[in-house]
Amino acid sequence: MDGLVQVSEILGYLDADRYLTVKHAAKYLDISERALREHLNELPRYKFGNKWLLKKSDVDAWMERLKTTPKRVNVAQVVDDIVKSVI
Repeated sequence: MDGLVQVSEILGYLDADRYLTVKHAAKYLDISERALREHLNELPRYKFGNKWLLKKSDVDAWMERLKTTPKRVNVAQVVDDIVKSVI
C-alpha cells in the first residue's frame, strides 16, 4: 500500500494550525478586513515583510474569548410586565 494516504491524514493536514494573512483570517471569520484590523492588537501576530500573519488557532481562541452565553428569559414574567403596562 505504498503511496496511499489515509483519509484521516488528509483531514488532519487540512485542519492543521496554519498561518493566515489578515485578508484570509477575515474571510475565515466572515467579517471585513477593516473590522479585523481594528482588533488586530488583541491577537498574537507575526510580521513577515509588510504582512501580518495570524495563527488559525489564535484566531479561534480569540473568538472563543468573545463568545457570550444567552441569558435565560422568564417569558411569563415578561408577558406579565407587558400586560400590566397596558392595563
